[in-house]
Amino acid sequence: MVVMHPVLGLPVAAAGLASLVFARRSAMAAAACVFAGALAALIAHPTLYVVVVPIIGLDVGPHAPYVFAALTGLSLWLVGPGAVALMRTSGPYRTVAALVAGLSLLQAATLSAFAAASGMSLSAFITSAVSEMAAMAARTGALEGMEEAIVSSMPGLLVAMNGFAAVLVVATVGTIGVRRGADLRPLPPLGQVDLDPRMTILPIVAIALLAAGRMGVPMADTLVGAGANLLVVARWVFFLQGVAAFAGLYDRAGFSRGTRAIGYTLLGVTEALVPLVSLTGLVDVWLNIRRLPRDGAETDAGPSSGTEGEER
Repeated sequence: MVVMHPVLGLPVAAAGLASLVFARRSAMAAAACVFAGALAALIAHPTLYVVVVPIIGLDVGPHAPYVFAALTGLSLWLVGPGAVALMRTSGPYRTVAALVAGLSLLQAATLSAFAAASGMSLSAFITSAVSEMAAMAARTGALEGMEEAIVSSMPGLLVAMNGFAAVLVVATVGTIGVRRGADLRPLPPLGQVDLDPRMTILPIVAIALLAAGRMGVPMADTLVGAGANLLVVARWVFFLQGVAAFAGLYDRAGFSRGTRAIGYTLLGVTEALVPLVSLTGLVDVWLNIRRLPRDGAETDAGPSSGTEGEER
């Protein structure tokens, strides 16, 4: 599953690796990361490497299997032993942020290594990879006319996909840790997930960058690109908050699991068409629609005192 796509495979691998760590078999977990990295490179080479996007039909150099093995092994260590260590010393939200940063840096370094081996710039390499992917999908027309948009938003997509994987990893590791009696704080139930209100700075900065880029200032294209990518990340962040807001409403209404599954599916379909769910999340961060206590929204250090909560 990691070879197919990290978003699919890393949360599944995290469950097994975390179980080993909680069972005090950290050495076995580390060995599993090394072995799985080598096996992933053997399976993927030379037909397909997936690093955010499939790398198909491009010259990635003779050392590509070793680079991909290192990426896979380090990613597995990060979501397994690394995630357990982070959750024991930090809260779940900080662990998610650390995993997103770590996975994104590993993938960016791998893409840069592939681009250097092929003699292309990173931008040109990603453009070629997306073009090859679009050519394979040409029969269905799935990516027709979208190549330029995908290339321009690649940094944002990379962070967003890693964010999705990181949330699943932290939820999985937290659940296993609680069942094993480990001393850590898992993610709260979905209906009680509440982001730090300071996260609203993301869309504000993104819109400011887009506006500055359209005013003809120096480096306008760079500013527009940065703003567009930051907006992609902000949309994913507030989509999570929006889903949490609806989950809270489902809890209050007492919906069954089947009804909730249908509701979550409809939320995903709606967001793919119109960003209503992420806008709902943005409003919830501002107005606290669910009236959740905001004592622990800013920090993972633990619940604040009642006086601090009242002051906030």
